[in-house]
Amino acid sequence: MKGNLNKIGRYVQFPLSRVHIELTNICNFNCIFCPKSIMTREKGYMRYDLVKRIIDELAENNITEKITFHIMGEPFMHPNIFDAMEYGIKRGIKIGLTTNGSYLTPENSDKLIRIGIDQINISLQTPDEDSFRLRRAKDLTFERYSQQTIDYIRDLRKDHEEKIVKIHFLNTKYSGSVRPAIGEINVINDTKTLQERMKIWTKRIYQIEGIKDRITEDRVLKGIDRITINRWNVLEIAPNIFFETYLLDNWGNAMAKRPVVKGRFGYCSALTDHFGILWNGDFVLCCRDFDGKTIMGNVNNLRIIDILNSEEVVFIVKGFKRFRIIHPYCMRCIGGSSLASSILRQVNSIFLWKILKGYFYYQRRLF
Repeated sequence: MKGNLNKIGRYVQFPLSRVHIELTNICNFNCIFCPKSIMTREKGYMRYDLVKRIIDELAENNITEKITFHIMGEPFMHPNIFDAMEYGIKRGIKIGLTTNGSYLTPENSDKLIRIGIDQINISLQTPDEDSFRLRRAKDLTFERYSQQTIDYIRDLRKDHEEKIVKIHFLNTKYSGSVRPAIGEINVINDTKTLQERMKIWTKRIYQIEGIKDRITEDRVLKGIDRITINRWNVLEIAPNIFFETYLLDNWGNAMAKRPVVKGRFGYCSALTDHFGILWNGDFVLCCRDFDGKTIMGNVNNLRIIDILNSEEVVFIVKGFKRFRIIHPYCMRCIGGSSLASSILRQVNSIFLWKILKGYFYYQRRLF
């Protein structure tokens, strides 16, 4: 089954850092800030035989270092989620999982720990009881939800300190572009609130036996005092336990109410470090394509390497390398509500990713 990535390989270095596999686009949460409500594609679950076939091709052709099970939906809702993770590990690929955290019950946590995936990203996003209401999580209380996260970390740390846990916090300071669609939203809108929420969660985590260390805890709390809301913060607060901030935006102008002035130049890391495969087998350019607008082919009837080597994919990658936007959906994603804002977003896409990333991407070990 091994293939040749000679065409795309002229512009992209393999293995990629990750490939996103969407096991399902169905979710048990109805977060007000999620584009789930405007997603037009059919909902469903990836067949397990297709999951295995995708993993086989990724492994045999050394396409990626890691598989992350997520684009849309909650992966724990797939009936073969644990089988899929075990199969990926068996094939020698690192496995990551992004979950909203609601399924981290004692039983599921035990299975996760036994399987031994490399990384779990917990989309905490709303770190307190008031903001948790935005998740519209039916009968799940914030206390039970948050305690499940703490319990999972506690149980994982007993024997698997090397496994990575990332807890995501939602930065809503720059959410003006989504207000016309969802209204005013306030989760973390300023530096003080960000620091306060992270300190609360730091203290909870440092109550865990095996992590508990007052001197180290104080050092981490002082480190949090140095962060600002204006950066993409990735903070290691204990060995392999990270806090990460995520910026709420309009999902590539998907929630824009006004006409979008499309971008013609700019940069995106799609295809150079990742791509996605939706639950029905559609191959998409990036993990932000929640509605399948950048489909390059379907892996039910095409090999992944053939899609990657296709003229269209190579043309798009070459365009990004030259700071030119080729695909119409990418033009919309990098565009803006006016000519001025569109130009600014296009320029920023280059400067932020290529020049200023080191400043805005604030990764620190605090302990």
